[in-house]
Amino acid sequence: MASMDLTNEVVRLRAELEKVSAERDMLLCEVSNLRRELELSELKHLQDDRCTHCHDLYISDLDTDFEPSALA
Repeated sequence: MASMDLTNEVVRLRAELEKVSAERDMLLCEVSNLRRELELSELKHLQDDRCTHCHDLYISDLDTDFEPSALA
């Protein structure tokens, strides 16, 4: 009878392991997705900063007394 109890325990533990493994895999996928979202957000932030910087430079150039004849 003890052998049957051990067999049942092994079956139960294997089922629990499968469940935990599936949950682990799901969480790893979620972490991967969140990392990708973070990287995309950081890239967008860098791009926005660069555009803002270029815009600020353009505006500051407009504010100066630029003489086209100075280029000749």
